[in-house]
Parts: sequence; structure tokens; C-alpha cells
Amino acid sequence: MKILVIVFRIIIGLVLILSSTLKGADPMGTVIKTGEWLKALHLGFLSFSSHFLALALIAAEYVTGCAILLGVKMKFFSKFSLYLMGFFTLITLYASIFNPVSDCGCFGDAIPMSNVQSLIKNIVLLIGAFHIFLFYRYSKSDQYRELNVRWQKIRALGGKRTELSIVILYLLIILTVSLRSLSSTPPAEWGPYKAGTDLLFANNAESEGNAYETEQADSVQSQMYLYTKDGLTQAFSLDNLPDTTWTFVDIAPDQTGGFAKDLIESIVKFETKAPPVLPIRNLGGFYVSSAILSSTTDIVFISIPQINSISEHDAVRLVKLANEIYDKTPYTCYILCAASADQIRDKFKNRLFGKVLIGDYKSLLSLNRSNAGVSILHSGVIIAKYGSALRPAPFGLSHRRLMHVLAQDPDDVEIKSLSRSAAFIQLFFVGTLLTIYLLRVFLRRKKIIIAEGAEVEREK
Repeated sequence: MKILVIVFRIIIGLVLILSSTLKGADPMGTVIKTGEWLKALHLGFLSFSSHFLALALIAAEYVTGCAILLGVKMKFFSKFSLYLMGFFTLITLYASIFNPVSDCGCFGDAIPMSNVQSLIKNIVLLIGAFHIFLFYRYSKSDQYRELNVRWQKIRALGGKRTELSIVILYLLIILTVSLRSLSSTPPAEWGPYKAGTDLLFANNAESEGNAYETEQADSVQSQMYLYTKDGLTQAFSLDNLPDTTWTFVDIAPDQTGGFAKDLIESIVKFETKAPPVLPIRNLGGFYVSSAILSSTTDIVFISIPQINSISEHDAVRLVKLANEIYDKTPYTCYILCAASADQIRDKFKNRLFGKVLIGDYKSLLSLNRSNAGVSILHSGVIIAKYGSALRPAPFGLSHRRLMHVLAQDPDDVEIKSLSRSAAFIQLFFVGTLLTIYLLRVFLRRKKIIIAEGAEVEREK
């Protein structure tokens, strides 16, 4: 029993830490997913709280995972983890039945999971959390007496104040990382326009959509239909239906596996989809995405999801920066705004020169989390992202630093960008586990020393 509890503690702790790490690296993705869930649950009037709920969820998962692995405040966190897993299980059960969202967002955008996969995962974790809860809640009962566990009488690991300090420490760590990522470009992200995404391929894939639709139509035509006549049941295709003397019974079942096959595929199959097209229009309302991506090798996009957050002075600075990039580097710079043509003209006055274009809010926020954030493309591929061009480092990107980056080899810029993202996740995740191990060793040794000292005092 005790070994099983340890195994469940390790599994739940690792899953919660991994989930919160991936979400904390790109909290805006969690904010967006939280907003989608609120709408799916008919709670759209609470959308204003999406940021708070997302940060609260990330912090709760991270602190709970660390506490369970470390073994601090287990009387509280064994119960809290049970409530947390119960809540997640109910949410994913609802999603599996009604399918309001395609992806639950359990691991952010890093590990896409279907609703059925998420439900199965949460059921397993719920069973583990329930087992841990019983172990610590009823450790004084006769049923658990043989385990030699008396949780209520065990002195808190390192002392109650030490335990509370550890919980606060991990809470501050995850909030610092999440808030830092919210205020600038995330250190790592897995959205539809992450670094390494080929936007030119997305546009080409869209042009091939008609072929896909034809293929889907052919699959519908191959569907078989069951008809009966004089006690005889026979299957017919849509192109070869029988006369009116036959009676329709049902659609013929799929002979390639049926329900079991569909269920297995929903559990183990991960679909690889082409990235969505980045919709860009000129002020005349015409889409120019394909023309821009196919005609220009090197591009700098400065995206502005919230145009009201920048002043006219900022608009002047951005246009000057776009001109400077065009004159001094091999790149062409475009300013993408989630606004109407009239709003753009009012903000930028007569300084457009064809460099200010229109995009939609969600796409621009997915392209770059920062307002006036910089995204660099080479041959249609996003090679790097940086914070706002209107804010100084570390929350933004200075003009001097941007010009230095654009002077480098594009392949080197892409390699450095991808390496930084992978390194952050690995270092943060492994660093968390390492601190947990070191704290556990230190506090256990401290507890032994205190116990030995008390025994010596009694002998004296």
C-alpha cells in the first residue's frame, strides 16, 4: 500500500509540474484556452477574469505537484489534489460528451490531446489522488495501522514554518515566470505560429484544399446503405440505390474496425495538421498573405493586436523603424494591426507607404504575444520572435538590438531561437526536480539531527 502511494505521488507530481511548466512558459495560450472554456460552459460573462483564472490554475498545479513530490503539507495537498483531479475529470467528461472544444489544453499547446485522451488521463490521476488522500486522511484507523503511519502525530518535515516557506517559494517561482512571460514574448511557445512554422507552406496547403474536399466527397459516395425486401437485406452504394420496392433499414456499419477502432484511434492518434494561414489584408480589404510571403524572402512583422494601446508618437516610431529596416537590411518590414482601415488611418495618418496592413486579433496574438512584438521570417518560415519594439529590454527589443539580429545569418538566428526555447523548458523542469530532491535530503537530515539532539538531551 505504501509503495503504491509513493508511485502515485511521483506520477501526479511529475504530471502537474510538467503541465504547469508548459503552461507557465506561455501563459497567454492558457488565457485564451480559459476564455474558450468559459464560453463553452456558458460563462462568457466571466471572460474578464481569464488572466486571473489562468495564472491561478498554473500556480495551483505547480505548487501542488511540488508539494506532493516533496511531501510537505500533505494533509492539505492530498485533499486539494483530489479536488483538483475531480474538477479536471468532470470538465473533460463534459468535453468528451459534448465536444465544446477540440483540445482541453491540459498541457497547453505543447502536447495536443483529444478530449477522450484527456478524460482517460484524468481518471487515472483521480484514482491516484484518491488513494493518496485515503492514505493520509485515515492513517490512524485500524485499517491502516499495520502501515506504521501516524500522519497526525508526525512532525511536519523540517517544521510547519519551513513547509509553509517552501510552498510560498515555489508559488513565487511560478508566478514570476508566468508574469514575465505575460509581459513579453514567452521563452517557449507551441501555438499555431511558433518559431519554425512555415507560413508559406500554410498558404500553399490552403490552395490544395479543393483536392481534400474532393477526396472527402469520394469517401461519402463509397458509404453503403442497407435495404430490405422479402426478408432479404442487402447493402447498396449511393450511386446504385435500389428501386422503391426495397425498404431502407440503416447505414451499413464500417467494416474496418467499428466502434473499437474509433475509440482506439481517439486514444492513440495524434493528427499533424498544416499550420493555419496567417490572414493579412491591405487597407482596401484584399487578402495579400500569399503575395507577401511568396514574393519576399526575408520579412519582419510588427504585430499590434491592440491598436488603442499605442500612441500616435509610437506609430511614428514604428513607421520609421520599418523604413530603416527596409533601407539598411535585406528584410521588408510590415506592421500588422487588428483594427479597421479607418482606425489605422487615424492612428498612422499619412505615414502608411503600404507597410501597414490588417490582421485579425487572435491570429496576431498567436503570432506574437507582445503588442508591437517583432516576428522575423526567412523564406516564409518564422525563425525568431522578440518582445515589443516600443519597450526597452528585458521586456522589449531595442532598435539597435533588432538591427544587430537582422544583420546575422537567418539560419543562425533560427537555431539560437529554437535552442533557447528547448533549453528553458528543460532547465526549468529539471531544475524544479533537482531543488525538490535537494530540499528533501536537507530537511530529512535536519529532522534526524533534531531528533538525535533531543535524544541526547533526554539521556543527560
